[in-house]
Amino acid sequence: TEQQMATLKRNRQQQKLEQQAALEKSAHRRKQGERQRHSGSQSKLLMDAQQDRSENTLSKLKQQHQQRAEQLASELGATQARLEIIKPQTLRAAPEAAHHSLCLHLSELVLPYVHHAPLTLTVQQGERWYIQGRNGSGKSTLLRVIAGLEQPVAGNCEVHGRCVYLDQHFSLLDEQESALTNLQRLHPDSSETLLRTELAGLRMRGDKALQPLNELSGGERLKVALLAVLVGENAPTLLLLDEPDNHLDLDSRLLLEQTLADYPGALLVVSHDPAFIAALHVSASLVLTPVSGDFGTVHA
Repeated sequence: TEQQMATLKRNRQQQKLEQQAALEKSAHRRKQGERQRHSGSQSKLLMDAQQDRSENTLSKLKQQHQQRAEQLASELGATQARLEIIKPQTLRAAPEAAHHSLCLHLSELVLPYVHHAPLTLTVQQGERWYIQGRNGSGKSTLLRVIAGLEQPVAGNCEVHGRCVYLDQHFSLLDEQESALTNLQRLHPDSSETLLRTELAGLRMRGDKALQPLNELSGGERLKVALLAVLVGENAPTLLLLDEPDNHLDLDSRLLLEQTLADYPGALLVVSHDPAFIAALHVSASLVLTPVSGDFGTVHA
């Protein structure tokens, strides 16, 4: 497809050159006819007939070149669209600021809003944890406590390194602002050129990068959220994902899975989709169950 693009661009340039040459030749002939008319070497009737033919030829020539130009422009646009679909989206997580063998340690942690036995958990570098449990069992609350957005009732929560929480609503983003403005706010040390390049790698070019987030699709907002989390000098040591795969199209889900596959840090994820969890290659799980059962069951 890229070769087709190059060929079409060459053909378009060649068509412009041919059009210019044809128009110049026609103009030269017209000037010759005007000189002959003024010299009186031929009859007026004959000269009028030649002028009519010349004007008709020029009109047809312009029409032919216009049709050819429109055809080439249409083919070029269609090829660009196909290339945009085929071309993979790219998002690479930045390296970690420093290596932390221990990323998270929970000791006798008691969550707010739910009744359960205390939780004790240790998460090491590179581990991928699947947080399971029925609705209301405290999955999101656990992530919010680890992120520092909620306070535990009792116990200790120690995070080593930078921790980032990303929920299904992408709450770290301002829906009234554009993708570019959000990234500039969250990454003030990154240049606009760099941020636009990262957005372009996710098919968010030109005006799309300047639209308010509330005008974008769920998949497009996901792209901005992933950039907000992972772009910059250093990726977070611990990434907390609360149902990030909700309401995404297939293309966006594949991007999310690919990005998380390349993520170098530790991961805790809540999701109701077994296929998405399988794609993450989780290494352990924490099952949150009612207080009447074995709450906080760990499966390594």
